[in-house]
Amino acid sequence: MKNALNYITYGICGAAIMGASFIGYIVISGTPVQDLKGVGPLFAGNVQAEVEPEVTPEEITARDERAADSRGNRQVFADAGVALSAFSLPSPFSVAELDDLEKRLTTKLSALEAREGDLEQREAEVERTRNHLADLEVALEQQRSALLAQSDNNEARGAELDNKSGQVTAGTTELKADRKAFLAEKAQLYADNKAEDAARMLVKAEAPIGAAEVLVLLDAARRTELLEQIEIQLPDEFKAYYDAFNQVLAARTAANAR
Repeated sequence: MKNALNYITYGICGAAIMGASFIGYIVISGTPVQDLKGVGPLFAGNVQAEVEPEVTPEEITARDERAADSRGNRQVFADAGVALSAFSLPSPFSVAELDDLEKRLTTKLSALEAREGDLEQREAEVERTRNHLADLEVALEQQRSALLAQSDNNEARGAELDNKSGQVTAGTTELKADRKAFLAEKAQLYADNKAEDAARMLVKAEAPIGAAEVLVLLDAARRTELLEQIEIQLPDEFKAYYDAFNQVLAARTAANAR
């Protein structure tokens, strides 16, 4: 029974609170309460929600604010400085230190600009040197090609000269053999005739060197006879024939010794 009374009490209180809240919302929103069904007759017809009108402030311009400000310009700036000083921090450097730092930075900047100009000049010089080396490399390659071609030509000419040298050597050997055979035939001619006649024909046909080349091919007895006849027939020229004979004889002996 007690619980049932509690539930009834809670229900009545809740309904009252909800009704009061509803009526209060209706009054605040400006809705006529007397027009509501059920609760309308409980309120007078002229009861309305009191809503305070919003007061619109007059628009104040910046010019009006400045006109209303009675402070002087100096005071305005002083007050602004005081307000701004709250946001300012003390500088860690003095003016002299900042001036010195600026001078050093300016000097460093000038030095860097000078070095940059120097580096640009060096780069231009290196580029010119590189181009010059490239031209030299091309010229050297051309010279190398020309030398290789000349070398091939020289090898061909060397082979040709070797061939010609062999031909000359063979020709010289053949000529020497022919001359040796010819001298042997002449020596045989002067060996068969009488000494007087042979000496006369020899000095008429040969000069001292030619006569000496024939005499060295004869035997010792025959050459002695011919030399004696030459001395008898040409006493003034005999010395030239005799010296030529000794010269040719010495050369022949040396050649045989080799």
